[in-house]
Formats: sequence, structure tokens, C-alpha cells
Amino acid sequence: MKKILCLMILAFALMGCEFEDKKDISILVPSGIPLLAFGDLVDEYQIEAVVGPDLLVSGLITKSHDLIIAPLNLGAKLYLNNSSTYKLAALITFGNTYLVSRKGTPLETIQDLESEEILAYGRNAVPDIILRKALGFANVNARICYQSGIDEVIPFFVGNPEDPYDIPETTPKYILAAEPYLSKLELDYGLDLNILDLQETLGDCLIPQAAVFINPESEHYESLGEVLEKVRENISSLNGNPKGYAQRIVSKHQYFKNLGTRTIEHCIPRSNINYLAARGNIDLCEGFFRMLNDYDPNLLGGQIPDRDFYE
Repeated sequence: MKKILCLMILAFALMGCEFEDKKDISILVPSGIPLLAFGDLVDEYQIEAVVGPDLLVSGLITKSHDLIIAPLNLGAKLYLNNSSTYKLAALITFGNTYLVSRKGTPLETIQDLESEEILAYGRNAVPDIILRKALGFANVNARICYQSGIDEVIPFFVGNPEDPYDIPETTPKYILAAEPYLSKLELDYGLDLNILDLQETLGDCLIPQAAVFINPESEHYESLGEVLEKVRENISSLNGNPKGYAQRIVSKHQYFKNLGTRTIEHCIPRSNINYLAARGNIDLCEGFFRMLNDYDPNLLGGQIPDRDFYE
């Protein structure tokens, strides 16, 4: 009896250690679609959600977390500047960039933007580069105005949130947008939209955006491969059953509660969340870096990270 009791105590102790080890692993994630990609893991690891790039930059520089999810171009730029030693482990979000108009405003092809004005966000950020590349690819001349972030674009487009048909004269006809804001426009504000997928316009649905960066000096380095596998499985579950996934995660984080089950489910298909190991997709990454350098050599200093950048 004593032997059985000792074995039970040992088993529980080992389980406790394993749980504690998992909870000790720290992950920094930007709110939005990248956080959604980690939705079912927020209670397994120390996941810190942040808004804006500043804390991502400081995290990559100070080695604050075991894993940091950040825009691919941001991690590459800091690596090239010798400001960060984080290695690229995986790509998890891809093209999530759309042009939007109300149903009464033509938007069947990008040619409908000729001589029109577009309200966009994040000048020289990746969505802006995709927009400009798509316009240039189609030889379309349009005027682009900017707000700092997409959250500042949406109120201009919504106009009167109490009445979607009350459209002030100052309301922009066309905006640059992304999920989950597209779904919020449709579900929360009841807007009927034309949505043009800029990835399809460019004929390139795999434009890397958010990536997983791994701290090579992490105390938990040997366990991070298991974490990456969990992320891959989570993303597979997300895409396989958006409704069930939304129902599971909605109560796990305030950001998910604010979105709501319907919006989470609705936004997943257009969010282009996938898992690609970085080491097996170097050509894809380098093609993205070349696109940035062609657009503006100052973004990456005209350089491309060497193979040591990849985990």
C-alpha cells in the first residue's frame, strides 16, 4: 500500500513539474490575428498580448521572452541591424489585406480604383506595400491617404454606427482593411460590403506577415520544439473547425470576449492563418525580403538575412 501511495505521489509530482515547466515558457504576441492563432494555448503558457510594435521591438532586443510573434520584416530588420539574436522558427499568418467599399460603390476589380481615393493605414508597413504593389501591377492611379492604424480607419468608414445607411459626405468610398475588422464591419455594423482580396489580385496568397521567433538563449530552449508543434496543431484545429474553435477560446482571453464567437468564426477563413516551418520555406521568405528591398531599400537596408537567421 505504501509503495502504491509513493508511486501516486511521484506521478502527481512529475505531472506538476511538467505543468510548471509549460507555464514557465513565456510568449509575446500582438493582439489581433496572431493572438487568435494562439487562442487555445493561452492557458497553457505565459502568453502576453500587446498592442503596437514598440513592445515587440523591445522584447526582441532585450530577449524578454522565449518566443516572440512579430511581423517577419520587423524580426529580419532587427537581426540585420545586429539588434536581435532571435531566430525565425515559423510563419503563421499570411496575406490579410483587402480593399473594401460599400455595396453601392463599384469594386469588382482593382481597375475600379482608377482616379479614386483610398483611406489606408500604416504608411510603408506591409499592408501599404501590398496595396501599392497591387495598384502598380495593374497600372492603376489612385490617391492614398493614411491613418496610423486600421482602428483609426474604421470609424471614418462606418460614419453613423447607429444607422449604416446614414452615410456622411466625408465617408471614404474605399478603405484598406483586414480581419477581424472586416467581419466586425459586416456583423457588428450590418454593412453590405464589396471586398477585394489584394493577395488574389497579385496572384500571391502566401505573403508572410506574422512569424514566430525563438530565443536561442532561452532557459527552456529544449522544450520550445514541443511548443511549436502545439502551435501547428492549434492552427490546424482552427482551420478545420472555425465554429468549434471560436466556442472553445472565446472565454479564454478578454480580446476574444470582445470579438465574440460569431466574429471569431467568421474572420478565420479570410485571416489566412497557416503554419509553415521557416527552415523549409527560405525561398518564400527571401522572395518577401526582395519585395521589400525593391519597394524601399531602407526597410531592410537592401539586405537579406543569411541562413543563420533560420531556426
